Amino acid sequence: MSGPQVALAAQWTLRVAGAMLLLAALRLARRAHELGVDGEHAYWLAPLAVLAGGYKSHRLMIPLLKRDAAWLRSQAQVPAWRIYPPRLMLLIALMIAFSAAAKRLSMDWGWGLATMGTLDLAVGSALLLTSVALLCGE
Repeated sequence: MSGPQVALAAQWTLRVAGAMLLLAALRLARRAHELGVDGEHAYWLAPLAVLAGGYKSHRLMIPLLKRDAAWLRSQAQVPAWRIYPPRLMLLIALMIAFSAAAKRLSMDWGWGLATMGTLDLAVGSALLLTSVALLCGE
C-alpha cells in the first residue's frame, strides 16, 4: 500500500472505532437507565465526556498522530501493519480487555455502567475528533 493509502486507512480505522464506541455508550446508558440511573444524569455526563474526549484529542492524540500521518503520506510504499505501531496495538488490545472486564463486572450496577458508558463516549469522541482533525490537516 502507498503511504497516503495507509494514512487514509488509519483515519477510517479511527472513525469506525469511534462510531462503535459511541454506539456502545448508548447501549450502556440505556442499560444503566434500566437499572435505575436517572436519565437526567445524561445532561451532565454526556457533555463532560465529549469535553474530555476533545481535550484528549487536542492535547494528546492529534500532536502524536499528525507526525505519523505526515511520515506515512511521504512514503511511496508502506507495509499495512505500519498503520499503527505494534506497541500501540498492544496498548489498544490491553485497553479493550480491561474495558470489557470492567463492563462485565458492572453489568448489574447502574452507576458502573453509566461510568463505562461515559468513558466510551469520551474515547469515541476523541477518536472521531482526531480523525476529522487529521483529515482537515490541522
